[in-house]
Amino acid sequence: MDRLLEALLSAFGVSGHEEEIRGVIIEELNRLELCHEVDMMGNVIVKMGKRSEKEEERLMITAHMDTMGVIVTYIDDKGFARVGKIGDFKEPSMINTIVEFENGNSGRICATKDNPKIEDLYIDLGVSSREEALELIEEGDVAVFSSNIIEERNNIIAPFLDNRVGCYMVLKVMENLAQNREVLSGLDKELFFVFSTQNKVGARGVRAAAYSINPMFSIVIDGEEATDNLGGKGNFKLGNGVGIKFMDRTLIMHHEIKEILEEAFASLGKNPHYIFSEQGGDGARIHKEGNGVKTGTLVYPVRYKDTNLEMVNVKDIEEGIEILSKVIL
Repeated sequence: MDRLLEALLSAFGVSGHEEEIRGVIIEELNRLELCHEVDMMGNVIVKMGKRSEKEEERLMITAHMDTMGVIVTYIDDKGFARVGKIGDFKEPSMINTIVEFENGNSGRICATKDNPKIEDLYIDLGVSSREEALELIEEGDVAVFSSNIIEERNNIIAPFLDNRVGCYMVLKVMENLAQNREVLSGLDKELFFVFSTQNKVGARGVRAAAYSINPMFSIVIDGEEATDNLGGKGNFKLGNGVGIKFMDRTLIMHHEIKEILEEAFASLGKNPHYIFSEQGGDGARIHKEGNGVKTGTLVYPVRYKDTNLEMVNVKDIEEGIEILSKVIL
């Protein structure tokens, strides 16, 4: 597996606790000799291309780096830890999974009944008292759903694919630019690449970034549920390419962004998939900032999204990098 992608997938980074994943991204930026800044929300922001005071020449490309997880709300006398949600996931799919805390300690997710809600879940740390549990964790600690990373027949199965794959795609596009200084110096726009925080709890990080950058255009890179699983309906399949999300419950894609993306697909001789989603995303916050931002989302298919074992296809990642590169150039 690609070194960078593996590092991104392995890094801790639940919403509000993105220090480790941010460090991985900054390490890669340093390798590419790209200057960056970290704002008060913890977003990593990189400027490239022509400097401009005009917002119409500013394009912001963003991918969130945080993941869903749980937060410890109470530890009882027997040492069992009750939890709250960070992000949106289906509780039954998380039963019997392993969670890993930021300090490296682990536990097992259990439930008090079938078809549980979040209040019915707890973490078994393998201890027998509150005092023993407090030697490992405490109320307010956060954990992520943990699993191995598997690569099989061009598919990758792992936690955090949404949206570490998006971060990877953006970093590879930046690498291509950084290695071609002639192309970079000839860009007629100012580019802002943003690796944003706290998407899973309301796209809070990217809102601050959009406010400070004040772009006219923004393209969000994110994962979207594939439709080729058993019982799925639609043509958004693994290995069949990335798509244009023209509408979700929080954003209608601006027609100019749609046209920009369609031109990129056409220049590569490819046909985009058009996606309607009942979910939301970072675009919800971006497009309402300042005087408004022309916003749209480029999505890659993810099977079993928002579980501890998501699945993506390498071909879709490669196509996403191609499309995004064409948009910029």
